[in-house]
Amino acid sequence: MGIPTLIGRAQAAVVDLRGPITFMGFSLGASAAEFLAAGHPAAAGAVLMHGALPLPMVFAERWRANVPVVVHAMADDPWVDPAAVVALGEAVRAAGAEFESFVYPGAGHLFADPGLPEFDAPAADLMFSRVREFLARPA
Repeated sequence: MGIPTLIGRAQAAVVDLRGPITFMGFSLGASAAEFLAAGHPAAAGAVLMHGALPLPMVFAERWRANVPVVVHAMADDPWVDPAAVVALGEAVRAAGAEFESFVYPGAGHLFADPGLPEFDAPAADLMFSRVREFLARPA
């Protein structure tokens, strides 16, 4: 499908939504969540699980102020570039928003999916606990 098609579909799906909205995505879906959080007027946050990209790769020019981001990935995930996470963090912080990145030990990409061999229950439990904490923050 690719990132442009995914983003186009995501834009169409949220065109009528009102906020505040925290956009969340897993793996390739994290790119759509990132794009929407960067530009949707109702964005209140972004939770990016198993993926994060520099803004130009998701066709976003800049990050919105006051839209915090949290990224979750495994340390040796072959699909997540640590430099891309750093670049996103720099852009988010430059906009005056909060950025957190949680790195879990291991190499599984979709480590939170219990139906896959790379499932890591302790890491998934911790990740979802942190996601709930992020979502509970005041907007």
